[in-house]
Amino acid sequence: TVPEVRAKPEEAFEAMAREGREAVEKHRACSLTYGCMSMGFLMVDEKLTEEIGVPAVNPVKAAVKMAETLIDLGITHSKRAYPVPPSLVR
Repeated sequence: TVPEVRAKPEEAFEAMAREGREAVEKHRACSLTYGCMSMGFLMVDEKLTEEIGVPAVNPVKAAVKMAETLIDLGITHSKRAYPVPPSLVR
């Protein structure tokens, strides 16, 4: 659970490493990403990558970089999919 991840970060890391090794060994995973954003705040992606031998993608860092990229490219949301509500149109 999220509270357990926050209360016991060492145990959370060990579980992530154990599951990561299994994914690599049994399922031939080439990279990993966490199943819960709260794990991203542990900031263990570099240590986990070293531990399991494949890239561990931190969802917090990936989300921030994606937002930076969209800003740099000048890309915004789809005005067709998410138009301004009629009540706000003048």
